[in-house]
Amino acid sequence: MVNIYLVSSLVAVIEKLEREFGESLVGKTMTFIPTAGKVEEIKSYIEEAFNVFKSKGMEVTVLDISLSSFEECQTTIEQNDLIYVSGGNTFYLLEELRDKGVDKVLTDEITKGKTYIGESAGAIILSPTIDYIEKMDDKTKAPHLKSSQGLNVVNFSPLPHVGHKYLGEYASDISDNYHGKEELVPFSDDQLIIVNSESYAIK
Repeated sequence: MVNIYLVSSLVAVIEKLEREFGESLVGKTMTFIPTAGKVEEIKSYIEEAFNVFKSKGMEVTVLDISLSSFEECQTTIEQNDLIYVSGGNTFYLLEELRDKGVDKVLTDEITKGKTYIGESAGAIILSPTIDYIEKMDDKTKAPHLKSSQGLNVVNFSPLPHVGHKYLGEYASDISDNYHGKEELVPFSDDQLIIVNSESYAIK
């Protein structure tokens, strides 16, 4: 059973997210991956997300893929109850995941049924390809990325930040000009996408 929650803004939907879990988060362990935000100027959303999870009584372990060994990444991801991947630059995130070989670890754990929460870049990374997000994310921040093939965990392309004050313009342009083979699924900061093994729903 796949347990995937895709969000544009974690802080905006945390109460909805907690209701969808249907159980208390107190005492749950989480692998918190902030890597996508390392190359961005604005990083406040990462600290906000961390504080939200801590306020729910969770045990949160921060794991920066770019600074950790494969073994450390694998052990941390496998031993904790949930995985959270923050927003930021999707191309940089994919580059780091591939460089360390952690992309397969994430895919395996999600496929086994471990709960995954992806915010913005953390949501986009699960799609078949991340090419479509180039208007929103600067591809040059991942100069060593050889392929833009995503983790291919979902069969659609999440498009976050619809209606956002700043990023909404990029989301609108992508939506208007998208001609990819995969299904584009736009959603706002006030919505979340819930994915199970056979389908998805926007809440």
